[in-house]
Amino acid sequence: MLNEHKARHLPEAPRSPEAEKRRELRERLDERARFYGGMLAKLDRLAQTLEVQPDGTIVKPRQDLGFNDDEKSAFRLIQHGMVLSRSELARRVAEIKKDRLVKGADFVFGATVITFDSSEGVPVVIPQSFIFEEGTRGEYSQLAGSSLGAIGVDLNKALRGDRVSATTSLIHELHHHVRAVIDIAIAIDSKTDMDSSTRSAEHQGVVDAITKRKYRNYWERVEHDRDAYEALLNRDIPTMKDFPAFDAVTRDIKAQRAYLDELHSSYLQKKPSWFSAPAKVYSSEGKGLHHELVGTHPDDIAAAKNLFVFMQGMWTADLLHKRLQAATPERMLELTREYPGMQQFLDTFDETFVHVGALIGVSRTVLQAERLVADVWRDLRTNDFVQAKLPTFMAKFAQTPGLAGTAGDGRGFQEFLLA
Repeated sequence: MLNEHKARHLPEAPRSPEAEKRRELRERLDERARFYGGMLAKLDRLAQTLEVQPDGTIVKPRQDLGFNDDEKSAFRLIQHGMVLSRSELARRVAEIKKDRLVKGADFVFGATVITFDSSEGVPVVIPQSFIFEEGTRGEYSQLAGSSLGAIGVDLNKALRGDRVSATTSLIHELHHHVRAVIDIAIAIDSKTDMDSSTRSAEHQGVVDAITKRKYRNYWERVEHDRDAYEALLNRDIPTMKDFPAFDAVTRDIKAQRAYLDELHSSYLQKKPSWFSAPAKVYSSEGKGLHHELVGTHPDDIAAAKNLFVFMQGMWTADLLHKRLQAATPERMLELTREYPGMQQFLDTFDETFVHVGALIGVSRTVLQAERLVADVWRDLRTNDFVQAKLPTFMAKFAQTPGLAGTAGDGRGFQEFLLA
């Protein structure tokens, strides 16, 4: 399969009216994904500033989201009927803290956050929908009503032998939550009109209350969104009349959504295992290598392989950025004189890294995620400092046996990323 970010530079054959209509819809959906990616990136960056103190207290900065007018309007729609006054929020937090097993409680981005220590017991206020399996340190549940989600963080030191802090667990679960909130925004946006965007029945209920539409099941939501999925998958999909085939596509869509959800949080956490080709990863739909979690279609599998290699490219760029941050002022000055783009890379890469995670989060399919991330990677490589210095870091990365991934068309890590 020819990689799309490379294929788009080749002369295009004449399109049929149906293909042209599909292309226009795909471009519109990508445009809205970039808009919501900008929103999600702002939420993700703010989520990374929260902290859980040793006693379980949740410390959060003043929440200036930095939204523009269009983003503010979209966020108000999400909060439809669920905005509580400060006094009501304070009252609810006080009620939660009455449970002696609660160490800390607060409301963050519309989610109830509770910290506890399971060595002492689990608070009764922890939602029934939570499944704290053995070894679980953080859990997120999508709720509705006056709270769009709930997060539980276990402080139990016996579960943290790998030194993953409670703060890291909280931020990871917050990334899940803010993505779920943006899912609602995508579902109620008339320019996307994708009623299957939300994953939980609770959030689907929030969407239905706003759109005034009703569905009996998730299949009907996918049927409503069939044109959008045909555009994003770039292929025909069956109707519900051919139910076995339609159900297979629906399962692939759900698998990709679950994978992109977990990928969004784990990429932003910079979990080493998620950047290693032989490591098995997970989603709510299963466990396996990255490309084994996106369904059965060869185009989707190839896109997942490409997306993974782009992730590894961002990982190596992050290593370069860290090395640059550690340079002496004298060396910085030398590099600035030699490479005019050095300062821009130094100042903006952290935001670029988060932006890639956000684009993964707002994508509805792996093909869309691959396409959007490829655009960012191409822009990053126009920087003269990156062009000069990144290949060396990539070569060292590729020398580690088995670590580097292979693109969907069989090209190696370096060949694909430097094409």
